[in-house]
Amino acid sequence: MLVSDVTSDASVQACVSSFVQRYGRIDVLINNAGYLQSGAIKEVSVDLARAQFDTNYFGVVRMVRAVVPLMRAQTSGLIATTSSLAGLVPLPFLGPLQRQQVCR
Repeated sequence: MLVSDVTSDASVQACVSSFVQRYGRIDVLINNAGYLQSGAIKEVSVDLARAQFDTNYFGVVRMVRAVVPLMRAQTSGLIATTSSLAGLVPLPFLGPLQRQQVCR
């Protein structure tokens, strides 16, 4: 098993490099890392909200940027990103999550 911290550029690059060394190519990336930071916006610190964005959004960006050059060189590959219904449906005390939605 390879472990990666999606909040770290170095960790993502090391994981992808190790994977390619072991298996020779990457055919599928499934972005599934994430967590929920609940609480009213006025009560959630900027650092906690930033940490959620760093994982749930920028983690996807890091992973995609790491594998797309390899998939382009292979001329094939699939990238899937999972999410939560909570990103679309406003719920009380989930303000940090509601502000995270980038596109519908």
